[in-house]
Amino acid sequence: MTSLLACPVCVAPTPADRITANVWCCSVACFRSFHHVGEPGPPAHEEVAVIA
Repeated sequence: MTSLLACPVCVAPTPADRITANVWCCSVACFRSFHHVGEPGPPAHEEVAVIA
C-alpha cells in the first residue's frame, strides 16, 4: 500500500490525518481538475407564485 503525500494537481502537502492510499485533493478546484469535472452552470431560474 502506497501512501499519497500530496494533492495530485497542485502538489500541496496532504495533512497527516488524511494520508492514505486514496487520492486527496486540497480544494474543490483541484478535485474538479483531477476528475475532469467542469464548473457548474448558473442555477436554474424558476418562477415562484406568491400568494398574498
